[in-house]
Amino acid sequence: MRPPTTPLDKGRGESGISQAPSATHLVMNSTLGRIVGSVAVSVAVLGMVVSAAPKSAIKYVSYPVFAPTLQILNVDTSWGYFSPNPTRGFVVRYDVIDASGGRHSFRLTESLSRWGDIGYTRVTGYYTELGESRPRYAQGAARHLCNRHHDLDPRQIELMVGTQPKVNPVEFLRGKDLYEFKFERWDPIACETSSPRS
Repeated sequence: MRPPTTPLDKGRGESGISQAPSATHLVMNSTLGRIVGSVAVSVAVLGMVVSAAPKSAIKYVSYPVFAPTLQILNVDTSWGYFSPNPTRGFVVRYDVIDASGGRHSFRLTESLSRWGDIGYTRVTGYYTELGESRPRYAQGAARHLCNRHHDLDPRQIELMVGTQPKVNPVEFLRGKDLYEFKFERWDPIACETSSPRS
């Protein structure tokens, strides 16, 4: 039967030789260390809430207190927790126009699976940029889609970007549909006639 431990035994290893605890061990296991850690976590969390809060007199006064901590942790951003007006979203659809003039319609961003497609966030982010800077990305997107649908013998890609309307809480409670997208149809982009890369 093992003899009961004493306060002097707590610093001893299995060999019985006294081992001095590290400074980190002392700080983390002390009451002061726990209090400091709890305060630091509380300040960071409360700062994130204040940062994302809507504009108000309270935020105006309290935000400068938390700003240094938020900037050090790189979380000084609006998280959308209290968004009174949801921002507009984008969906991208397109038609493939084949050699005979037939149209084949596809839903690009809506067909991606959040859980099944690798790089879902990166891909949807790329296509969402079409809604904001089309000349920059439309040519590359059309080239990719021409290659994707080479079996349809594509001649042109016609992109459509749907913009979700802004809906405030009152309109939402009155039954306004969040998904009434207003579509803008762009000029068709010609596909290259060379065979697609494998």
